[in-house]
Amino acid sequence: MLLGLRWIDVDLTRGRVAIRQTLVMVDGKPAMAEPKTAKGRRSLMLAPEVLEVLRAHRAHQAAERLSWGADYIDSGLVITTEDGRPMHPETLSGLFVRQARRVGLPPIRLHDLRHSVASILLARGVHPKVVSELLAMPRLR
Repeated sequence: MLLGLRWIDVDLTRGRVAIRQTLVMVDGKPAMAEPKTAKGRRSLMLAPEVLEVLRAHRAHQAAERLSWGADYIDSGLVITTEDGRPMHPETLSGLFVRQARRVGLPPIRLHDLRHSVASILLARGVHPKVVSELLAMPRLR
């Protein structure tokens, strides 16, 4: 879901994101596909903190586009390599592990964040049904 997210599906003004495609690996290469289920195709609200990060990321990506010039590949994706190509899932996982180490987190996989978020939400009093629905969302591919 995350690696297939396009900027045209992100509404920074209304604070929403539409999930319309996912990145899948086909013969070792990234390709776009529709979500596997109807529930996978949906619109989500974004927290103000997420919107702030997305705005900063968009500005950073625009700077990369300028520095690469004509060699930049405009995939329209939110998460890309520095030259605009779709990012391989293993690359994102590796970046996450290195960043987690850098900030002193114990060894954790990107996928493990789903469970960490669930525990935090429950501890903060979020209704279990809401947490359950969040966990039922399609996993990162």
